[in-house]
Amino acid sequence: MVQNDLCSFVGVKTRIDCGLTEAKTYDVIVIGAGLAGISAALRARHKGNSVLVIEKNAHPGGKLDVISEKGYRFDTGPSLFTEPYLVDELFELFDKNPRDYFNYERQEDSCTYYFTDGDKIRLSEVNSTGLSTQDEQEIEDYLEKSLNDYETVGQIFLERPAIKPVEFLHPRYYKYYGYFTSSRMRNSLASLNAKKFSNPKISQIFNRFGTYNGSSPFAMKGLFSMIPSLELKLGTYFPTEGMRSIVDSVYSLATEVGVDFQFGVHTTDVKKRDPGYIVQANRKYECDKLICAIDHLTFYKKILKDNELLEKYKRAPRSSSGLVFYWGLNKKIDELGLHTILFSDTYKDEFDGLFKDKKTIDRPTIYLHNSTVVCPQDAPENGQTLFVMINIPAEESISSERRAFYRAYVIERIKKDLGVDISASIQFEDYQDNYRIMQNTGSYLGALYGANSNSMKAVTNRHPNTIKTYKDLFFCGGTVHPGGGIPLVLRSSKIISELL
Repeated sequence: MVQNDLCSFVGVKTRIDCGLTEAKTYDVIVIGAGLAGISAALRARHKGNSVLVIEKNAHPGGKLDVISEKGYRFDTGPSLFTEPYLVDELFELFDKNPRDYFNYERQEDSCTYYFTDGDKIRLSEVNSTGLSTQDEQEIEDYLEKSLNDYETVGQIFLERPAIKPVEFLHPRYYKYYGYFTSSRMRNSLASLNAKKFSNPKISQIFNRFGTYNGSSPFAMKGLFSMIPSLELKLGTYFPTEGMRSIVDSVYSLATEVGVDFQFGVHTTDVKKRDPGYIVQANRKYECDKLICAIDHLTFYKKILKDNELLEKYKRAPRSSSGLVFYWGLNKKIDELGLHTILFSDTYKDEFDGLFKDKKTIDRPTIYLHNSTVVCPQDAPENGQTLFVMINIPAEESISSERRAFYRAYVIERIKKDLGVDISASIQFEDYQDNYRIMQNTGSYLGALYGANSNSMKAVTNRHPNTIKTYKDLFFCGGTVHPGGGIPLVLRSSKIISELL
């Protein structure tokens, strides 16, 4: 058999080049096995493509990772779950029942907010507490408008590739011009909320939603007032086996339908061929279409090695990062729900520190997540898990001394606000900061959402799902259009599946 006959015989899986170097060939290769990468792989596989996913870590998941030690289990990344139908869709593509793989529960309570003066407000679908009749009416009016914006104008930005500013001149967008020129687009989210709510504490709660994409409510536009509707109108959910089960379930589906995976493999180089790409990892691969499902700046710097694009996109200011403590307690804090916020009393100073001074203030807002509310198996009997997060600048280096300072501060606030001293109850402890996030997930500088959204320009200039200079290269995940967080990450994979 001559060499040309051999190449024909092995078909799509193997190619022998003139130097007799074996290269394995796929229709689509995905770099990154986080939620975006796996969902993109599934959608590509559904279209009949042969698909390979390459992941530098020894397991799938990306930011949706897990820690299991001493009988405690922690989801290390996102803890808020909305629009679960976007996960269910992946199973339905293959005529599978999602409930055979993955289950979740709707949560009655959204979040409980503690203020430094002792006030407490709990938002719930059924019976919120700490609100006046006027507060309740203002919130309901706000959320009705928020949901309408999300279901109309919001879909322009979320359901399709990024729109260039010049495209807004097309007649199809004429009916939205009133919205685009309204105060929501001109003014900051904080300014809008101050006008909509007579109670400054309610305004502060709704400013908090600006952190959901790592930005400042005092700089980002009122466009983002649609974010609360996801949580407070469409509902919050939580997986019965924890957030990690989202990844585990879609990975199980992917292997079942024939997606190939390579774990513990660094992609070291990507080069264009005609058509498609040559990918160098543990061996040489070739593909017709390539999907980047990791931070695009890390991809440009370490894999594609395109300094021009790296310099272009790294100019965009980064989103916030996080200092996260994972504490396994041998006692329960009865007051602690699934999601809790302990507000600082200098909220604007906090965001000035994050995005102007690049330094975390001494007494920042604290987010607490207790997964054992839904997943009692995450801790030993009479124990509890505690996920603690403080927003920090992506550029700030947190020393061990500074980390110890914030550890003591959190314990102090829990004792003050919840009436429980946990200082002697921590049986297991670990942490993440921006450096560890960068090392574990490849996020550039440890920024959780790529670029921030602190200007209207930032919204329209977010990294697109395709690049003109690289045909058949596609981008999905939390650092590109339409944004970060589980629903938007899943939407990005859906967008590129149509572009494929």
